[in-house]
Amino acid sequence: VSQSRYGVAGDDYSLSVSVGGSGTSTEGAAFTRSISVTDRAATSWSGSTVNYGDGSGAQTLTVASDGTASLSHTWTDNGTYTVTVTIVNDIGQSKSESFTVTVSNVNPVLLTLTGESNPVEGTTHTYNFTASDVGADTFSVSSVSGGTYGTVSGFTINSVTGAGSFRCQQVHWNPRNSGYNYRSCFSRPIVTGK
Repeated sequence: VSQSRYGVAGDDYSLSVSVGGSGTSTEGAAFTRSISVTDRAATSWSGSTVNYGDGSGAQTLTVASDGTASLSHTWTDNGTYTVTVTIVNDIGQSKSESFTVTVSNVNPVLLTLTGESNPVEGTTHTYNFTASDVGADTFSVSSVSGGTYGTVSGFTINSVTGAGSFRCQQVHWNPRNSGYNYRSCFSRPIVTGK
């Protein structure tokens, strides 16, 4: 069988790309994968691209001389994304292969909680909090409670920044503590992303 730079005689499409199967990741975390190119007809793939399916568009993909390339991407929101790799060689051939990545949501984190730490029984105080989320999520509150020792009212939260406040009235003394403690006045607000 004769062979040339353009492949095996009678083989007019020698380019193949191996990208692997579906993958998983979490929002805010880097997803990485190695792919490989088999190409009997070319020695350069400088026009190659990868599209990660999240609206960021096609990005230049560098393919090494041994036909390997590395993918790396961080999705900012949970969902299922289609990754499309397009390999273009130096003789004008191109080949695209795709796989999906399922990105899981990451729960937001309550960063700060400030206010009166020793409230007098029957008094009402305002507390402020901040939260963060690694994803491009909006903030909301799924539940908040004053528990046995407090009554919560006036709860607000900024859906973009995760900052908020509420009022808590200490209605009973907590006999398990030597004094009053704002953590006995309420349960920490459960903040959800998206």
